[in-house]
Amino acid sequence: MINIKQALALLIIPLSVATSFTANAQENKAPMDHGKMEGMKDSGHKMDHGKDHDMTLGSGKKMKMHEGHNMGLKADLAMGKMVYDMTCFYCHGAEGKGDGPTAVFIGPYSAPRPRVFIYGVFKFKSTGSGELPLEIDLMKTVRDGIPGFMPSFRGLGREKLRQVVLYVSQFYKDIDDEDTPKQIAINHSVDFTRESILRGEKLFTEMKCFQCHGAEGRGDGPSADTLKDELGFPIKPADLSRPSSFKNGADHEDIYRTLMTGLTGTPMPSYAGVFRGKEYQVWDIVHYVISLAPEGEWMRMGRTK
Repeated sequence: MINIKQALALLIIPLSVATSFTANAQENKAPMDHGKMEGMKDSGHKMDHGKDHDMTLGSGKKMKMHEGHNMGLKADLAMGKMVYDMTCFYCHGAEGKGDGPTAVFIGPYSAPRPRVFIYGVFKFKSTGSGELPLEIDLMKTVRDGIPGFMPSFRGLGREKLRQVVLYVSQFYKDIDDEDTPKQIAINHSVDFTRESILRGEKLFTEMKCFQCHGAEGRGDGPSADTLKDELGFPIKPADLSRPSSFKNGADHEDIYRTLMTGLTGTPMPSYAGVFRGKEYQVWDIVHYVISLAPEGEWMRMGRTK
């Protein structure tokens, strides 16, 4: 449950976006100097397509741009920065360090806190444990938001979502990733049946998931009060009886993805190695987790199990 300060902080962001987008767009639109353009023509000025230019990012880093081939990229980054400054800056800060002016109101003494982009560590993604996210992963998070902590920015539209995610990726572009991140395969091969749920319950116990999530999945296991994230902040395990609070999504595929990729930077590990070659068993755990929520919870979400 978020407190009043957190609620106010979350309200500030969309209101600021709504009131400042037009004003900022007009302010940043420089008038065309026709005299200067004429002077360029008269002097026989030509664009040097072989010239490299630097673009300074919010982090102070510079990205090399080849003018002839990267004008589209440069425009995307410029628009991405504009969107970032009006939507993401408030929590994530100008340099992507999670220290924006409203960050203090969001988990000041516990997780989750605003994501620190410069480390390239992201919890919600479709790539393997420890790998960087794909563009579509970050777009999904920005589009859908995070229940209770980050609002949805679906209203930006696909193009601006892509541009702001492109800009965010520049904060960690210097991080070396030995392998190209690959999306995990999701093959829903097991039917949602009572038999599958019972098999999942057995696996839930064998894998000791109850240590964190509790015997009934309410996030009250014996280890729950001892957990910390990568920054050393206390972090609570998910209450599996409340799928509306699942930060990585509550669809069958979302839960499968969480189990297989883990939540990097948290105590929630990836089980891809454990179930390698028998991934079908993960669907049994997914079905058991789905079964833990009462029917009323799903109805409030406007869906069924």
